[in-house]
Amino acid sequence: MNMFVEMEETLELEHRILERIPGRVRNLRVVRTGGRLVLKGSTASFHAKQLVTHAALESAPDEEWVNAISVDRDVSDCIPDGRRQY
Repeated sequence: MNMFVEMEETLELEHRILERIPGRVRNLRVVRTGGRLVLKGSTASFHAKQLVTHAALESAPDEEWVNAISVDRDVSDCIPDGRRQY
């Protein structure tokens, strides 16, 4: 496949995912490497990471995806700490 066409398709996927999860992931990037699409960026929760995965799979179900988005626990308000009781 033409490299320019691959780049355009990858950017289109990135935009479709961003439309589905606005503001949930910082610095979201979709990178095509080794026949796979890799999601990169950072988020404050594992739930947001899961939402990105679902958005990616729905945008391109026939592709092989790797979710390399990092979860920044320092920013997250959903990670329990020692002061909370359950």
